[in-house]
Amino acid sequence: MKKILFFCSMLYCSLTLATSTTDINQNLHDIKNKINQVNSEINKKQQQQQDINQALNNSTVALNQSELALKQITQKRDLTIQQLSTIQQSITSLGQSVLKLKSSLQNTINLVYQQIQMQNNSTQSILNGNNSVEVQRKKTYLEAILHSKLSSLQLLQQQMASLQANNDKLQQKVDQLNHKLGLTTKQKTQLLNNKQTQTQQSQVLKSQINQDTQKLVALKERQTKLNNLMDKIIATELKAKQQQLAKNNIINKKNTLHATTQNNVLSDKAGYSDDSPFFSRKIAKPINTSVNLGFGVIRDNVANKGILFDYSANTTVHAISNGKVMYTGDLPGFGKVIIIDHGNDYMSIYSGIIPMVKTGTQVSIGQTIANTGDKENQPLGGMYFELRHLGKPINPSKILS
Repeated sequence: MKKILFFCSMLYCSLTLATSTTDINQNLHDIKNKINQVNSEINKKQQQQQDINQALNNSTVALNQSELALKQITQKRDLTIQQLSTIQQSITSLGQSVLKLKSSLQNTINLVYQQIQMQNNSTQSILNGNNSVEVQRKKTYLEAILHSKLSSLQLLQQQMASLQANNDKLQQKVDQLNHKLGLTTKQKTQLLNNKQTQTQQSQVLKSQINQDTQKLVALKERQTKLNNLMDKIIATELKAKQQQLAKNNIINKKNTLHATTQNNVLSDKAGYSDDSPFFSRKIAKPINTSVNLGFGVIRDNVANKGILFDYSANTTVHAISNGKVMYTGDLPGFGKVIIIDHGNDYMSIYSGIIPMVKTGTQVSIGQTIANTGDKENQPLGGMYFELRHLGKPINPSKILS
């Protein structure tokens, strides 16, 4: 059991170093994209807020102008109504004078007519003698009175007509002012509605900007934490590499590490050579899918110590050789794991699978031991396989040939 725990610990450390930086880099990339997206949304909404604020300012100016116009129109209309009222009072008073004058004129006409008739009768009498001159004088006087009354009536009628014309003009002006006042009031109401809508939009945008800003702060905090974690992992990886280089007595650490990165493969000193005695056995391929990440490939400054096969759903996984299942269970970050002891201190590891065998089960070469299931069972993006001897990784690429 101690051997299994030691082996699981070695496996967890190697898998963590091989994948943690990859996962964190991917998370950092995703966070950076989200930060850029949130920044873009904030900028867009801030521009919309500026546009709405400008529209609100324009609405306020328009409302002030509308209010001033309403005040001026109302004052002008009220003054016109006062003038109209004065004219209407004058028309009423003049109308009464015309009626009185007409009545007086009618009485005068009747009186003049009677007197003229009487004078005419008098001129026909022989007894009047030389009184005809006096009669003529009276007739002329009465006609002058009648003419004067008629002239006064005509003057009043002209004044009446002039006042009525002014009354009509003022009434027309009042009607126009009332119409203009109605339009301006309607315009003011529309401006108030627009301003209310713009204010609501501004409040909504302000709330959204606040939410986006909080989201941005949270993302940046998460980015900082991941950066710190990345720094710790890189420091741990660097320390592990230095310890490994020291154990293998590598003199020029810098040149060896550079050569490893340039050749994109592990140095033979990092594990066993490709000519391990294990490959003299009859061996089966663990899974029939293509390779996503080969042995020794450098990814995020970490060399892969096994083979990561491409994601494939519900694909069978096979034992590469005869052996005994030493462990089945979960390994944080790598899903479920199977470890098989093939004897002579050789062990194979399978992760990102759904086990179909139990601990203690004897398995034979090519036997189905697991199924890949779906993405939830393959946190690394595929089925991961390692071959180890005394805990050290062996290049298993020959298994694929």
